[in-house]
Amino acid sequence: MSNDALQELIQNNNPFAEYTIRTQDIWGKEFLDEPSLNSHASDAVFRCIEQLENRQINVMGITLRAEKGVGKSHIISRIRHRLQEGGNALFVYMGNYGNLNDIRSEFLKNLATSLKQTGSKNVSQWQELATDILNDVYQKKHPPQDFIRVFSLKIPENPNFINGLTEKICTVKPDINNPSIIQAILWTLSPVHASFAINWLAGNNLSQIKADQLGLPNSNQEDRSIESFDNTREILSLISQYKSTIVCFDQLEGVEISDAGFTKAQVVANFGMDLYNNIHRGVLVTAVYREIWTQQIKALPSAEAVVDRIGQQVIDLHFMNADGAVALVKRRLANFYHQYQVTPPTELYPFDELTLREKGKEKASARDVLQWCQKNWNSVPTINPETSVKTAYEKELSILKSEDFMDDKNKISKALTFGFDSLVGKTLAGVTVNSIDRHVLPKATNRNHIDFRILCTENCRDVKIGVAIVQYPTGNGIQAGLSRLVKYQEFDLTRGCLLRSKEISSSAKKAHDLVSKLLNELGGEWPPLKIADLKPLIAIHSVFESQADYDLTESDIRKFIEDTGLACENLLLLDILSDPSGQIPDDLVKEDEEFISPEVADIVDTSRDSEGLDLVASI
Repeated sequence: MSNDALQELIQNNNPFAEYTIRTQDIWGKEFLDEPSLNSHASDAVFRCIEQLENRQINVMGITLRAEKGVGKSHIISRIRHRLQEGGNALFVYMGNYGNLNDIRSEFLKNLATSLKQTGSKNVSQWQELATDILNDVYQKKHPPQDFIRVFSLKIPENPNFINGLTEKICTVKPDINNPSIIQAILWTLSPVHASFAINWLAGNNLSQIKADQLGLPNSNQEDRSIESFDNTREILSLISQYKSTIVCFDQLEGVEISDAGFTKAQVVANFGMDLYNNIHRGVLVTAVYREIWTQQIKALPSAEAVVDRIGQQVIDLHFMNADGAVALVKRRLANFYHQYQVTPPTELYPFDELTLREKGKEKASARDVLQWCQKNWNSVPTINPETSVKTAYEKELSILKSEDFMDDKNKISKALTFGFDSLVGKTLAGVTVNSIDRHVLPKATNRNHIDFRILCTENCRDVKIGVAIVQYPTGNGIQAGLSRLVKYQEFDLTRGCLLRSKEISSSAKKAHDLVSKLLNELGGEWPPLKIADLKPLIAIHSVFESQADYDLTESDIRKFIEDTGLACENLLLLDILSDPSGQIPDDLVKEDEEFISPEVADIVDTSRDSEGLDLVASI
């Protein structure tokens, strides 16, 4: 490549545009690792995994302490990818904590989501577990793909196929406390039913039709925290019969406070102690800033007991040194030039090694070095706060999947209130937004069914819009949400707004009566809840929550929202503020629709030959 072409490549592309590790990088297929960085920390985790395999230990709690940007999430990502290559343990990641008042339910949700991710055999970790159970009970050694093909053949022929397998497994394994968990895990091997089974395993109720079809009981408890922890223990106990479990707690910084007055880090640390006491075979890894460890976790009333468990080993991550800075930049550049099939003048071009070594001696973090490279990639700095927010936003947007947020009431609520926060003081559709009330009273009566109120002014009249996100299956929670939304006087509302993307079953007469009352008698509304409108709000809220990781400020993010019209032009926000149409949306989703994702279509092709299809006769 000519020098001019090389300079044009450098001018138009910056391999250091992204310099932070986010959740998507932990789960993503591509992970650019520099193994020498803080290898002592990841090696300690891998040694513990070996000790678990050799039955030298049963559980270990490791705390990674670090300053900002030193590489906590990088180490976690390295652990995840190494385990995916080796297949000797299942990986669970928790970086989203949702409702701090119910950390047990939130953990079960993260456990189910983590095990939905691809494991070491090109199928989900749930499917790996189901395969281990079946191979154990039937004394086979089949890969998951064989079971997936067999299930696709047998289930249409015999609707009781899963029931029979569950009974067989529970007979062979009489120590199983909850056969429904076995039943749900087996359903993950059926591509058309897997998403429903995983949703149930996450602690969510299914529609009664789908619950009956899968033979899975819906919970009748209003507070499912105890049941969630029982299910968590059962799942981890099952995993421990075949593999170790590595649980990583990350992203503990933040200003959220539980109703009991504990910070996010304190809530998670207390939960980590409970998990440690109930896990049979695993490693708990807690990644935390040094000041949070000292000022929050060690300040807990039960600090000694907590630290003795989650901090059996406390490992400090190190700042960069000269060799580390050179190695990190060299690896990033090697990947960049290989991508464009270019041979640069030197491995570090356009940087020089001496400058990088000096940078490494400044007690810099990995993020500091990468950010310096970003800003000095060419002679004229091209990065400004606006483009940095845009890069972060586009990164978050690119990895969002509808199944990750459409049924997450807490995530949708936070994104919507953040969007409306950007509209405070503005007048749209003739309505001036004055403030957002996130604490709908009376709290004991509401029980979080009405998510928030929008306090507005329209034609010199006060308007108080109560918004309830009701994505529950019909018959399980939807009636409870609607019954609050129509009580205008009790919750100080002038308008109720139902947000739901799914149909309500025709058999749910009470729910339909409440919808009719809301729309026809009380002047309420049911605007369309569309993925296209929610996705940008979820993405920009993710940027806001991770502003420290992206080295952004709230004002940078707010300016981006203002300049792009991300909030003031969002159709969902405008629909909620505008005069109600009184109509039910006409494009509601059938919540029990079954489908096979393209990712598993090839596996499900039962017309293909497979050595494993002899399994049909044996199970």
